[in-house]
Amino acid sequence: KAPPAPAGYQMMIFLAGLQGIPKEQYEAASIDGAGKVKSFFYVTLPGLKNVIQYVIMITVIQAMKLFTQPYVMTKGGPQNSTRTLVYYVYEQGFQKSLPAAHLKARCQGCNYITPSKGSPPLPSKSLGG
Repeated sequence: KAPPAPAGYQMMIFLAGLQGIPKEQYEAASIDGAGKVKSFFYVTLPGLKNVIQYVIMITVIQAMKLFTQPYVMTKGGPQNSTRTLVYYVYEQGFQKSLPAAHLKARCQGCNYITPSKGSPPLPSKSLGG
């Protein structure tokens, strides 16, 4: 399944976040003498804080998954302009024909990030001192 169009999906999330900000907060800000700019910075942005964090998170995740389009269309593009992190890992691991031992050494850190069955246990501190 293809991911939703990034900009459209993000705008839908922002729109939902904007609709979730109570109108009373804008009314209270205008009664207190806040103009449009102050209302934006003191009502809208704080109201969208969680939405902004979510959108940044999903955008980073989508960027980390981006491989197929640059690979099929441009193979990294002129002067690597469309090369993503995942495409770079692919190049280093599969196209450069690095020795298996070198690849294993590079990927050893992955076992500590996401332990799986058969990976060495993570070091632990004793609580007793």
